[in-house]
Amino acid sequence: VQTCALPIFVLKAPAIQFAQKKHAFTQCLMRVTDMYMTSRVRVGSYFLDDIQDFFKENDIFCMENVQFTGKSGFHHNYDFAIQRSKDKPERLCLAINNPSKATMSNALFAWEDTKPFRKADSKLIVFLNDAHGISEGIENGFESYKVNPIRWSKRSDNLDLLTA
Repeated sequence: VQTCALPIFVLKAPAIQFAQKKHAFTQCLMRVTDMYMTSRVRVGSYFLDDIQDFFKENDIFCMENVQFTGKSGFHHNYDFAIQRSKDKPERLCLAINNPSKATMSNALFAWEDTKPFRKADSKLIVFLNDAHGISEGIENGFESYKVNPIRWSKRSDNLDLLTA
């Protein structure tokens, strides 16, 4: 019989900050899970690194790992923010290594919570790692909220959306 000792995570916070801290902790756990899946699927290369390399190769200039506060008071992290230009709006980007209903829901909540504090024409772009397929309905779900899903295998087809 094999046993496995799982790590125990504890978060301490004052009661007044409980909701915000719980939200941040949940986001952290989801990211760690996503990174764990990445290490299993793509040894030696992380999805975010691939996106950064793609941006550099195509002269897409952005800020990395930005955070905005939503109307709920929760803080939401975005992997990239592409600055607005004369012809294009601000574009916030999320990388989703394992597209699922749960990761879609989390991204949509963050966007709907953050959007009221961004310019009216701001957009969300989600990069979906489709190396092992994407569950049915994920792309349509994003599109229903006017979010731009980009399959990683079709990233070059979407340069116009990403460049200034």
